[in-house]
Amino acid sequence: MHYYTRKLLSTLITLFLVSVLTFSIFQLVPGDPAQMILGVDANPQQIEALRSTMDLDKNPVIRYTNWVLRAVQGDFGTSYKYQRPVAALISSSITITAQLAFLSLLLSIIIGIPVGIFIAKRDKEKKVIPLSILSQLGMAIPSFCVAILLIDIFSIKLKILPSLGYIAFSESPFGCFKSLLLPSLSIAFGGAAVIIRYLRSNIVSERREDYVRTNRSIGLSENQILYKHILRNSLIPVITIFGILVSEVLGGSIIIENVFSLPGIGKLITSSITSRDLPLIQALVLYLSIIVVITNMIVDLLYGVIDPRIRIKGDD
Repeated sequence: MHYYTRKLLSTLITLFLVSVLTFSIFQLVPGDPAQMILGVDANPQQIEALRSTMDLDKNPVIRYTNWVLRAVQGDFGTSYKYQRPVAALISSSITITAQLAFLSLLLSIIIGIPVGIFIAKRDKEKKVIPLSILSQLGMAIPSFCVAILLIDIFSIKLKILPSLGYIAFSESPFGCFKSLLLPSLSIAFGGAAVIIRYLRSNIVSERREDYVRTNRSIGLSENQILYKHILRNSLIPVITIFGILVSEVLGGSIIIENVFSLPGIGKLITSSITSRDLPLIQALVLYLSIIVVITNMIVDLLYGVIDPRIRIKGDD
């Protein structure tokens, strides 16, 4: 039980540090937010009144405390550009990004784990060399290059999948899937390649362990040894990669959503940066950071579930 308590405490401390860093960094951005909102034609009285409303006339500690308390209640202020609550803007975009991230991770797992096992089982055979080369290319080629290639094949030449736009799930579940398939594949290509490389390497390494020879000596088949013993131990490092992949998916969505014109968080980040919409940028950075931190906490907790030895060692 101490293992889970320590992980939870560590996550809470990390979230606190993330909030402090997020707030502090944006205090260093040059320019007066009140002046940016009101424009150059505003008089000093108007600017001072808005500064007071935004707590800009208070010291940083009070501003940080007020900002965190409002953020906990879901109030991140008002967007300079859109003149709408930041929370409303994020909530309208996060669904699309969440769907894109879920489908990308799902495709990465569906492709990566079976192919990784297939290559590991036939590690010495020449017929798996093309798959190994393809996985290396997947780790090297940026997602936007994969996106351009997929658009050329499936949208321009075959004309079977859309290259732009988004259809809401409520309007058409199948249309939603089609609009997200190419963007998801663009991100999943690299994610699957990472899983393949790590899983193949782990399985080959585990095959050299003493327990594998022992299982062979008692008559277990190679498939029984692989799926009941080797794969369980090999998946632990892959789970670590899964935590990293969440960060990669969120980072890749910023580019991919712009390539495919998806109105998600990635496109909102690009728009907020170009317009210097500080409240919106600040909230998005905090939001994405929290997702990454919580994902890594879940990964740490899964370690203890998959391999009880890690949990027992953590309780000592």
